[in-house]
Amino acid sequence: MVDEAMRFLIDHIKAAKQQERERWWKGGAEVLIVDDGSTDDTARVAEALASTWEKEGGQVGVEVRVVQLERNRGKGGAVRHGVLFSRGRRILFADADGASTFADLTLLQRAMDKLLDSPTSNGHAVVVGSRAHMVNSDAVVKLFTRTTARTLFPTLHLHRWSFDVELLLLAQILRLPIAEVSIRWHEVPGSKINVGWDGLGMARDLVVLRGNLALGRWVVPKVVMNDDEEEEKVER
Repeated sequence: MVDEAMRFLIDHIKAAKQQERERWWKGGAEVLIVDDGSTDDTARVAEALASTWEKEGGQVGVEVRVVQLERNRGKGGAVRHGVLFSRGRRILFADADGASTFADLTLLQRAMDKLLDSPTSNGHAVVVGSRAHMVNSDAVVKLFTRTTARTLFPTLHLHRWSFDVELLLLAQILRLPIAEVSIRWHEVPGSKINVGWDGLGMARDLVVLRGNLALGRWVVPKVVMNDDEEEEKVER
């Protein structure tokens, strides 16, 4: 996935037209790998990948960074840490198993442009890439503006598989602009998801989520105001 992402980013930025370069790639891009407290060679392999792409990526402002967590925080915890650690104006998260195709980022970017062109967006947008137009249960990748990420991620409570449902529910409660696009996806052998047990865990998490929100134990975050002037509406 990292090699695919870097190859796409480098080639795409080189070939990008001026308007696209200004809106999508101003300041370059980064691929952030989060090692969720693994006990194998994941971090070492990730660092080696970063070194491999350092020279070519540096020519167009694309770099690979590796974040190693001291202990396992669960998928949601690892994604939250990575998003808050990232430096981009638009932040995408995806699994590293290569189930999705990185080139479909273009579809998500265009959908985000449409949301941001609305005078009511205020710099907020969420774009969900799914394999079957089932936002809440079948989402594969998600793209956020930095302003939206700063609104949703700091107060994230669910740190396991259901974290993305919490993100979308909060975005809906706050009435943030959301779009969905269909992307290419394929099964990858070796999935760590147990349909039975993880399905029950997700159902439990949803009950906990809605219950705590309804009782006021978990506070809905305040909407962060947009201060990223680079996300202003592009003149046509």
